[in-house]
Amino acid sequence: MNDNIVQNIAHKLFLARSDMLEHELTEQELSFLLKEKSEGYCLKGNKLIFSSYEDRDHYVVRHYFSEIDSDRTDAEKTIILTAVSIWKKSLRGDRSTAGLFLSLYEDKINVWQALLTSECSQYEATFLADQFIKHSRNIDINSLFHFFSTIYNKYNKYVGTFILLGERLANSPQKCHEIINRFYSDIKQETLHLYNIALFSLKKENYTSAIDILLDDIEKNDSLLSPQSLWILGRIIEISSDTEYKADEIKKIIMNKISSAIQAISYSAIQAAVDTVEKIPEMRSIISALLKENNTEAIKTLAHKIYTSEQLTSHTDFPSWMPRICESAINNPELSAL
Repeated sequence: MNDNIVQNIAHKLFLARSDMLEHELTEQELSFLLKEKSEGYCLKGNKLIFSSYEDRDHYVVRHYFSEIDSDRTDAEKTIILTAVSIWKKSLRGDRSTAGLFLSLYEDKINVWQALLTSECSQYEATFLADQFIKHSRNIDINSLFHFFSTIYNKYNKYVGTFILLGERLANSPQKCHEIINRFYSDIKQETLHLYNIALFSLKKENYTSAIDILLDDIEKNDSLLSPQSLWILGRIIEISSDTEYKADEIKKIIMNKISSAIQAISYSAIQAAVDTVEKIPEMRSIISALLKENNTEAIKTLAHKIYTSEQLTSHTDFPSWMPRICESAINNPELSAL
């Protein structure tokens, strides 16, 4: 009775979509709750006050869980539809109530497969999967790769946004390595995003390990893996405060790969040079030389970076970059859209 009362109260507050964590109790509700030990809430006068949104949402998902008969033949469909409904009601803020709800069924259904076979849009399926990952007891690597691959192929190369997966992996370097090694066993575009997430997450706890992996992968000269590794390397250097580790090797590999015979590698190296120009002074001369050569890719990459990054407008070389970019845009039809 105690749990039912609290679940119903939590559900009412949830549906109200307010920031309220307290509810005024009836005399009957209060008399029942006073007899029980409170968990995740307290009683103050005639009010029930939840300790946090997380505690409130624990009761919310239990409310929905109690309304579904998981033994019914259409249970999976009902569970996913309910999760979508919860997700839509909790779009504001950073809570993952729908994922918490799905985690209650972790031992009853294959949540990954249920999402893939449901009528969810790609956005709903990936957001729910990301929330489920946050609360799942274990991240199953094979299920993760199958999900990413299926979504990519089913929805025209869609990859989704997996912020919560990245946050969880940041606290699990071993799982990052498992994902990276699994990707090596079958390098393909469909699961490349998982490689990205694992490397950026690994960087948060083990910067040196991430750099070592990236440098090694760049040298493999793989037409898919190496360009991606170069792009990640450039972004990691750009956003990191301490970039001394293997600094000389990083400079050398970016510079060398610009002249790669594999176009994708060359273009990614140019991107890495532009991304790191504020952190690696030697990149200034490289970019300057590419501009003098009227390197179309370098001009496009630098112009886009200037447009999207206010910091570069105050860079020492900005006054010399702009005339060359403008001149090239006038004389080169390929750059007319700049």
